[in-house]
Amino acid sequence: MWQAIMKLETFTIKDISRLSVIEPTTVEDYLRGLVNAGYLTVEKERIHPDRNHFRNRYHLIRRALETPRVRKDGSEIMAGRGNEQLWRSMKMLGSFTKHELALAASTDIAPIRLETAKTYIRYLHRAGYLHLTKPSKPRHPAIYTLLKSKITGPRAPKIQKKKQVFDPNLNAVVWPREADHEGR
Repeated sequence: MWQAIMKLETFTIKDISRLSVIEPTTVEDYLRGLVNAGYLTVEKERIHPDRNHFRNRYHLIRRALETPRVRKDGSEIMAGRGNEQLWRSMKMLGSFTKHELALAASTDIAPIRLETAKTYIRYLHRAGYLHLTKPSKPRHPAIYTLLKSKITGPRAPKIQKKKQVFDPNLNAVVWPREADHEGR
């Protein structure tokens, strides 16, 4: 939907529904959230000059590279934000321990728990995104390095409920649970 919005800039619910092949009710809910979040404005447009029939015409007023994730009331959806913060920090740090990564990825609004960093590292290591540079020893946590060849884009790889890693930049599952026996 966001790609269609960015392309058209001025549109109706029907326009976005048609372009994105998404139900009009779903489009309407998302557009309401974007209006409330300040990405769009909306005006009533008379459909028929002799009747009191109107439809909403939306105008894009604030662009964003990443698709805005908002609720109907305009508040931001925070789910998945931790992965984005961890991914961004991995790219900046290059090499890191789980402690360094959790600290670098944390913000006042969205702190990252050590366990979250540890889990994300474990799955990206299994998926071949991270190299174990130095194994852990007592009082010395393992050090991992993000492989430059695995920086597939700006969006963070996701750990899905099926315990697999999905890379949205590639639009592909890059590590299924069944591959665990490969010893990555």
